[in-house]
Amino acid sequence: MKIKTIKILFISLVLIINFFVILGVEITKAYTPPIGIPDPDFGINESHTMYVGQKFDFDGDSILEEWEEYKDAGNGPYTHYINKNHPLATDKNNIFWTADLPRLSIPVTLSAGSVVEIHGFLYTTIMAGKSQYIIDASGTVDKPIFFRGIGWVDNPTFGSEINTRGQYIIFENLNMKYVGFSFPYRQNGIYYDVHHTSVRNCNLFGEGINKGSASVISVRSNFEHPVNNIVIYNNEISKFWKYDALVENDYHGAGVGANVTNFRLLNNNIHHLGGDSIQVNYYADSPNVIPNHIYIGKNDMHSNYENAVDLKGCRDVIISQNKMHDFAYAPTVSHYDTKDHTERAWFLYNEIYNVTTSNANSVTGGSDEIYFIGNIIHNIQSASWTSLAFSSWSSKRLYILNNTVFNSDGGINFFGTDILARATIINNIFTNLNTEKYVSLTNTAYAEKALIYNNIFYYSSWVPNIYGNQHESLTINPLLVDEYNNNAHLQFKSPAINAGEGVLINQIYATFEDLYPGQSIRYDFDWNPRPINGPRTIWAYEYIDDYIPPIITNPRQSTAAQSSPSSISLAPTQSSTSAKSSPSSISLTPARTSTPIPSIKQLQTNNNVTESVNNIKTTNNSGTINNEMLKTKNYVKQLIISKWRLNKTNEWKMYINAIDLFVNKQNKEELLILLKKIWLLRDKLDLKTTLKYANVLDYLEASIWIKLKQI
Repeated sequence: MKIKTIKILFISLVLIINFFVILGVEITKAYTPPIGIPDPDFGINESHTMYVGQKFDFDGDSILEEWEEYKDAGNGPYTHYINKNHPLATDKNNIFWTADLPRLSIPVTLSAGSVVEIHGFLYTTIMAGKSQYIIDASGTVDKPIFFRGIGWVDNPTFGSEINTRGQYIIFENLNMKYVGFSFPYRQNGIYYDVHHTSVRNCNLFGEGINKGSASVISVRSNFEHPVNNIVIYNNEISKFWKYDALVENDYHGAGVGANVTNFRLLNNNIHHLGGDSIQVNYYADSPNVIPNHIYIGKNDMHSNYENAVDLKGCRDVIISQNKMHDFAYAPTVSHYDTKDHTERAWFLYNEIYNVTTSNANSVTGGSDEIYFIGNIIHNIQSASWTSLAFSSWSSKRLYILNNTVFNSDGGINFFGTDILARATIINNIFTNLNTEKYVSLTNTAYAEKALIYNNIFYYSSWVPNIYGNQHESLTINPLLVDEYNNNAHLQFKSPAINAGEGVLINQIYATFEDLYPGQSIRYDFDWNPRPINGPRTIWAYEYIDDYIPPIITNPRQSTAAQSSPSSISLAPTQSSTSAKSSPSSISLTPARTSTPIPSIKQLQTNNNVTESVNNIKTTNNSGTINNEMLKTKNYVKQLIISKWRLNKTNEWKMYINAIDLFVNKQNKEELLILLKKIWLLRDKLDLKTTLKYANVLDYLEASIWIKLKQI
């Protein structure tokens, strides 16, 4: 009975997935907070469906009468229906409007519980002498306001900025053409209160024509009207001004300024901007409050003219589990503006790669208590071989702990004159850098005060130079699985396993927990918990006993030119005797053997899936192929297990057992159909979300290939 129930659950999951694939709806997964970042009070989990079966005070008499139920045109409850492109749309004698008789223009005064459903394009306005909508929102925690498109292909398009004053409002599923959001509304030097406001699932695009120094989403205020609890979640922000310009043009994705606290930038794709993905600055004097408790997590930030994260005067900033890649200038900068500097910035478990002319992380201008913990940094390479993983000058206390750096020109350079300056460099791996200068502390006082301890510095052609006071670090091969293809896990014989320092690391973990109650950073890059006591691993990943690393069947012999990879691959790696290359995303690709196996991407372009399968079966190394698929299946199984271990549930068993049972009972035609649908589904998956269900699909796909081989 239990197995039958599991089978039914899995088949239901497949049917639901197929339904959404047919509709062409992008499939997103539940939000999980980045490591060290607290859940917001408001802005992610709320839905307008909370008003199903409820009533709204349409006539304003404070009495909920029988006729005052929320309306529904098929997209959930609404109170206001706007569609300027509808032939009957009118504003005349039309208070709240319906799908049959919609409103032409956008309502700007919204009471608690309002749900504004918007269709059509292009919405523009002139208010207060500016091209902007000024939304007065009177939402409450129990009755938030929703200002929304329906979330599929019919999202409305705005050509005027949206500005707001008020609280508990969610803007969602909107297209913003050349414009963005500004909080709070301000006029003639007068500011208004704004808090608990969310922008989510929107597309903000500029097409490269916007000019000037500005931010697509701007949040700053004065000390009398501080802004707090702003959430920017799961949006795409792109192409504001020219990312490939010859001169600086400073158009940022998000700009956070004075008197802002508890701001969150989460799960967004921010790219091709003239400035930074996010800039946090002060530029104010007392009694204004420096921006603080800024949370930047799980964003994909890339291809800007300047930086991903630019911190200019702020406090308590947590930058966790982001991807930052394809930059000419430093992806992260922690420094100062004309009024103040940056303190307590925590860069946690980010992946930073493909930097071509500058350093990966720059810390300057009196910045203090800057922490880099558990990051993976690779392919930081310039034509002059001068790019560094970490560069710091005129800063104070800098902590570089449990990071993995490979395929970079250099490691760390720390210089300046501040009396409080000290570098703490512990439990890192620096391997295969292009120069022998792995750590350089150019000031004698810095070198004497630095704590460089228990790292691995390795290169096969020379002994790395460490200019500083270092103790008990190793200069041996850390045995990464395949750093040239960006698989930075450890081989099971790595000297980094159980060799990590624990006392100081635990003290820093405790410091974080004291500063941010309820949060912990005692994890590795894969969300595996770090041991509280006992041996631990050097680097960004903790070694897990049941982790099965992929086996490279044909080690590379080539020294040909290497192209810049775009992401770390958690799939079995491919060997090649030609130029090295990397996949652009995580995919299930069997290891190369003497006869190439078609990759998933190649098979997707082949309309005859049956022919592709038969070609694999008839190759003279089919036994090797089957073994590699089996290794792949076992490897992905371990990934699934490790992902759910943290939840202390056996959910992984349900998926694995259900997949095994389901696949074994299918015939060849059914498996081929399911294989095609998996490929379609992969094109619909949201790449900004976690790998939880991607691993399940990998396991399902490997199981299908093995079964097809046996039929």
